[in-house]
Amino acid sequence: MFYPTEVKQKLFEEKNQLGTPAHNFKVITIQGDTIELKNLKGKIVVINFFFAECPPCIAEIPDLNRIVNKYQTQEIIFLAISSSNDKERLKYLQALLLEKKGFEWQYTLCPAYDYETLGHSFKSSNRKIANELYMTNTYPTHIIIDKDGLFQYCTQGSGTDKLAIMEKTIDLLISK
Repeated sequence: MFYPTEVKQKLFEEKNQLGTPAHNFKVITIQGDTIELKNLKGKIVVINFFFAECPPCIAEIPDLNRIVNKYQTQEIIFLAISSSNDKERLKYLQALLLEKKGFEWQYTLCPAYDYETLGHSFKSSNRKIANELYMTNTYPTHIIIDKDGLFQYCTQGSGTDKLAIMEKTIDLLISK
């Protein structure tokens, strides 16, 4: 079903209300490891929904890497959940970043494999995690889930102001 942008934004905000429980999911990393959100309780989880052909998604990678490096000694999991369906495309993106820009992506990459959610018997792509569970409609989208599994930060689109607020949110959650 097609929704106007303002309706999509309202759905995103309603689905991901701060202080409410995050929606469980399973993803498979580019290395083949399975990660399930419910098993990450006790850790801060920072999620970046993106796709490989998204210029703003690619442009913010150096800033995201800086954030990962800043918190590397903390109990924080950084997941880049791609809606790109091709694992090889993500490997190509990683190689291109290394070759052209001189860096690797520090987030844990999760290509669009099948996933499962609690209460659902179907399988689908990461696009379903983004669009149905988290109601994202803009890329990149950033979500922070606290140690208790509650939403603490949700934003769509890119911008240094959004990343600065993301860092402040992480700092606040670490200090709790």
